[in-house]
Amino acid sequence: MACEKESQKLYPKGKVMDILDAGMGFGQYTFFMAKRFPGSKILAIDVKEDQVAGCKYFFSKCGYNNVTVETGDLTTMSYSEQFDFILCVDVMEHIVEDELVFRNFSNALKKGGRLLVNTPSNLGGSDADSDDDESFIEEHARLGYSKEDISGRSLAQE
Repeated sequence: MACEKESQKLYPKGKVMDILDAGMGFGQYTFFMAKRFPGSKILAIDVKEDQVAGCKYFFSKCGYNNVTVETGDLTTMSYSEQFDFILCVDVMEHIVEDELVFRNFSNALKKGGRLLVNTPSNLGGSDADSDDDESFIEEHARLGYSKEDISGRSLAQE
């Protein structure tokens, strides 16, 4: 509950921001943000052309003029201090060059900007139980992340 109250202080309904939905998939989170923050500019990108086409069609029919949908690769994006908020849901486990993407996110955020990443944990929620197991989700580059992976402590120890 405390976390929810804090997020409502940071992002009250109607706040105006520049937002990146990094790997928007079917666009459900883009849609939520477009409704909650109608004055914000939202860029939604994905590498999958069919999902980009579907989202472009959907948002044009819904009349959300604050949403731009584009094909984009998170490993090659080169935004500089452009976004107040970046959302990345269920994407990072698919990207081999994840550290490059995190650097790109860092470069893309404005000073004081925030990044919200949702990704599987290495402790469960995946269909494989160890690094030696193959996932039935062929697109997964890893099972998930540990707390140390996300905090950077494992990198500092190597």
